[in-house]
Amino acid sequence: MKKLFMLSTLVAGSVMFSQENVVKTEEAPTTEKMNILKTNVTGLLFRNFNITYERSINKWFSVAGGLNLVPKGSVPYARQFNLDESINDAKMSTTAFTLEGRFYLGKGYGKGVYLAPYYRYTNVNVSNITVNIEDQNNQNIPVNVQGKMNAHSAGLMIGTQWFLGKKKDWVLDWWIIGAHTMELLEEIYKGLLIER
Repeated sequence: MKKLFMLSTLVAGSVMFSQENVVKTEEAPTTEKMNILKTNVTGLLFRNFNITYERSINKWFSVAGGLNLVPKGSVPYARQFNLDESINDAKMSTTAFTLEGRFYLGKGYGKGVYLAPYYRYTNVNVSNITVNIEDQNNQNIPVNVQGKMNAHSAGLMIGTQWFLGKKKDWVLDWWIIGAHTMELLEEIYKGLLIER
């Protein structure tokens, strides 16, 4: 009986001890930002609405998904930059979706310098472009051009990200380099429709 009592006390003590450790682990406060929701404020100047969600998987790696929308309208700032007259009346819209993995090299958990390989799908619609084409008699014939382009691109982004404010709930994400490859420009011309 004495052995049974000692054995049950030992087992109960070890169970309590292990439960105590679990409770401490679960209650340990974390100051790391595991979920980040952000937008590109400067893009609003160009009618580019963006929302990006980033999730930290561990200290040095996170995944992100972003959606960019440019509603149908004129080409932003075309008149201010004195672009070709045919562009001034053009209408365009853009939708893009980006997936990226971020490898943080320093502080981690969404902070510091990162390398981010990414994939981007882009859809651009353009209409109301008037192009003058010379015919056989050297006369200009105005032609209305419209088209659609879908592009798949991938690349490597290098940047750094900081948390700002007292509660660290503001994010500044600075993309230093964002080189990418895209389908051949010939794909743009395949989508053009020419009307008279």
